[in-house]
Amino acid sequence: MKHIIVSLMMLACMLGSLPLYAQKTWTLQECIDYAIEHNIDLQKQAELVNQQKIQLNSANNARLPQLSAEVDDDFVFHQNLSNGLLPSTDGSASYSNLTGLSGSLNASLPIYDGRLDGRRKVAQFNLESVLARQDQARKDIGIHIAVQYLNILYHQGLAKVCRQQVELSGDFVSKAEKQFEQGAKPESELVQARSQLAEDEYQLAVAEGDEQLSTIQLAQLLMLEDVSDFRIYDPSLETDILLPRMLPPADSLFSMAENSYPDILAAQADIRAAEAGVKLERSQLFPTLDLIGSIGTQGYRVSNDKYYSLMPDFSRQLEKNHLEIIGLRLKFPIFSALQTRNAINLAQSQVTMQKLNLADRRLLLRTEIEQAYYNANIAFSRHEAAKKAEISAHTNYDYQLKSYEAGRTTIFDLNLVNQQWLRTLQDVLQSKYDYLIRLKILDFYISNEFTD
Repeated sequence: MKHIIVSLMMLACMLGSLPLYAQKTWTLQECIDYAIEHNIDLQKQAELVNQQKIQLNSANNARLPQLSAEVDDDFVFHQNLSNGLLPSTDGSASYSNLTGLSGSLNASLPIYDGRLDGRRKVAQFNLESVLARQDQARKDIGIHIAVQYLNILYHQGLAKVCRQQVELSGDFVSKAEKQFEQGAKPESELVQARSQLAEDEYQLAVAEGDEQLSTIQLAQLLMLEDVSDFRIYDPSLETDILLPRMLPPADSLFSMAENSYPDILAAQADIRAAEAGVKLERSQLFPTLDLIGSIGTQGYRVSNDKYYSLMPDFSRQLEKNHLEIIGLRLKFPIFSALQTRNAINLAQSQVTMQKLNLADRRLLLRTEIEQAYYNANIAFSRHEAAKKAEISAHTNYDYQLKSYEAGRTTIFDLNLVNQQWLRTLQDVLQSKYDYLIRLKILDFYISNEFTD
């Protein structure tokens, strides 16, 4: 017995030390935060942002001076030494192989180059665009998670209603069996009660299966490795129904969303980037001015013994052939085979395309907000009507139950009223979560604040 007690205590300690990650229940905001952190598409978007930041950094540093070192080690075959390299000793040409070594340090600093500022602006606006699209991707993930989360809650509520129905049908069977044994009711009513119980048990199995599948789908959206123990926190959402949000008109909602909606901001940044691209291409028509400088030296060594003594020492050549250059380099574009003209025309066409894209995005946003707004109002009206219908159906059920117990109605009539009450309960659930989903969609367009 002592060994058993010790073993149980050790097992309890081991279980207590295991992580409770799998057993935790997830809130809506936790699901959204986790999805945003681990979603692969968002990780790709983050890399695009990082790449654009690097391009902007390169554009900002383009005005810094450039410095390079160059070393040449050449081997020249059959060089005419008397041709300006060394004087001829006997008046005749003499040839030899040469080894040459030269080195230089070169620097340049742009003084005027209209392309540099254009490239910087294009990179800046492109960064604004990818940042806005990254925010848009977060919003898309958030609304997708929120809709799936509320879908789970709907199926949970539906399964709860089905369990209640199975309990009621079980009570009917018990009552029908008792009344049949007493001879108060015919066997047909017992058969009907059992048949209804079997049907309700089947509907419960379907509802529980839908609940499990919707839960697994959300866990898969979160890309969890183990989806078997995934559970969500079922918050009380009745306050959203009992106190419906006072929504401003659809035009006001569109005005609120237009100035902050990431997709619109991205399209506006694309227009600015395209306009900067036009200026960048036009800058190809103007000259550029650079400050240049160079320090270099060179030396040769001949393989002809006749002239070897006439060549200065190799190290001395490198020392004496020292050369320093500083100056200005002015470049004028003259003719580029019409490439610059075509590039400007293409950039202007891109501006037009981006403006059309912004108009299309605005029209799409207005349409989506109007649909979400009117769907929310319709869903709330349906929910209010469903609640009234449920109260009426429940009252009718209570009346029919008392009539059945008093022997004035049959179980067929009671089952019919019971099924009507079940449908109204399902309508209440469906309209409730449909309304909440519409509210979450409006939050998505306006602020993207998802709360439990």
